[in-house]
Amino acid sequence: MFYKSHYRRWERQRSNVRFERGFKWVILCVLLSMLITACGSSGGLPLLITTDTPEGVGIVASDGMTTITWSSVTGATSYNVYWSNTPDVSPAAYVGKLVEDTSPYDHTNLTNGVTYYYVVTAVSPYGESAASLMVGATPKAPPPSAPQFVSAQPTPDTTNSITIAWPDVLGAASYNIYWDTVPGVTKDAGTRIQFVQAPYEHTGLPGRTTYYYVVTAVDAQPQPAESDESAEVSATARGPINPVGGHDEGFGNNLSVPVIFANGHGVTGLVLSGTPPPHLDHNTGLRPTAADITRLDDLNEPFPYFDPAETVSIGGAVYYPQGTTSTWQADWADGSGAVQNVIAHWGDNLVSAPLRTTQMIRVETVLTQVNANNMEGFAMTSLYGSMRSEVFGTDGITGHVYTERMVFAPNARLKIELLDAQGNPVVTTFDKAIYESFGVEGPGGYASEINGKGSLVYGYNWKATAAGSWRLTFSLDTPADHPDCAIALTVCDNTVIDNATNGTRIDDHTIEIEVMVQ
Repeated sequence: MFYKSHYRRWERQRSNVRFERGFKWVILCVLLSMLITACGSSGGLPLLITTDTPEGVGIVASDGMTTITWSSVTGATSYNVYWSNTPDVSPAAYVGKLVEDTSPYDHTNLTNGVTYYYVVTAVSPYGESAASLMVGATPKAPPPSAPQFVSAQPTPDTTNSITIAWPDVLGAASYNIYWDTVPGVTKDAGTRIQFVQAPYEHTGLPGRTTYYYVVTAVDAQPQPAESDESAEVSATARGPINPVGGHDEGFGNNLSVPVIFANGHGVTGLVLSGTPPPHLDHNTGLRPTAADITRLDDLNEPFPYFDPAETVSIGGAVYYPQGTTSTWQADWADGSGAVQNVIAHWGDNLVSAPLRTTQMIRVETVLTQVNANNMEGFAMTSLYGSMRSEVFGTDGITGHVYTERMVFAPNARLKIELLDAQGNPVVTTFDKAIYESFGVEGPGGYASEINGKGSLVYGYNWKATAAGSWRLTFSLDTPADHPDCAIALTVCDNTVIDNATNGTRIDDHTIEIEVMVQ
């Protein structure tokens, strides 16, 4: 009995030990199973609990704002959005940290024109995830509105020219014109003329042809935004189908002051042919034109031709106004066979009166030299009017000898730059040479013309885009600086600047002047 009783007690103790061991194993297995399930692992026991990285990160920029989006992460309680203005942004290197509960996030009060870069992380009870792929965008203001009330008409008192006009658009720094000779002009289907201001004179056009135009406004952002097109307008140019002269002002291009064609090219770029006299075109681009010659032949009148019906009498003397059917031409010569030393002159208006952003600034430059061999021209007198409306004319008497003669060098270039406080250029708004666009004047090109006094000048109508200090540079291209000069012209470095007026001579080929625009 004692043995059996002792044996039963020993069995009970042994059973309790086995039960306790088994129970512990059950508890351990349950805990392991719960841990595996929580970690999302089906292939074995994980080594580390982590939070997934956000995917599908995207960004859209608008006016002063960016919007960042991303896909939700399971288990995430919030997200961190790190940003910087450099593309090395990370959770360890950033300018700002934004905490957001859900996607999307609008980052506001940003500076237009500045790029912002972002990465996104997810945050859960297990910690912060790795950074997402980086995205970046640049906020910018919306483009200006399309110009309204655009008009086009043949330019008054001139031929082969159409003037396009429109009111200023709020926020616009400049405008683009798109044109064609067929209707339906768009930004994608039209010839573009950039950086213009209203009114714009489209010159050198074949007459008897209709031209179609649309205008867009462009703002001053670092990455300029362009508006939609305006309504289309059209006009038909008056004048000959084949206009002549660098800037045909109807009957206004009579040469009164003798001129030397330094490079052997006329004002339209043609190589001179023949020798004066007689005073015929010879590819000079001056009057008389082919139409003039035909008219003179029909009337059996020798050249020069003066029309008695269009005269002005002052003090008993009869004058023939510039800009009428009367035709005359001073002496000219081909100067390509020798170096032409000149004095360069900026127009007096650049230093004689305040310049403003609201006005069209006339930039004129002339090259002169001593009239060593007494070339002849026509004396000019102011007949009436003043400023832009002033009219000059000649008494028609030949044999007038000027002390100076003009020099035409088609390798002349004009550059216009806005300067900072230290005098360094920050914006170049114009940089063109005559030979790059013969016969085109304005923002689309640089040209020569015969002015109201009958003198050959380099002219450009400039409207400053901002107040401040501006540098105007007149230079003569050489093949070393501009290889196209040698291709376009037979000789393109035979003119030397000895001196300058109203500005500073930089070297043999360059003069400058700095002007303040208010």
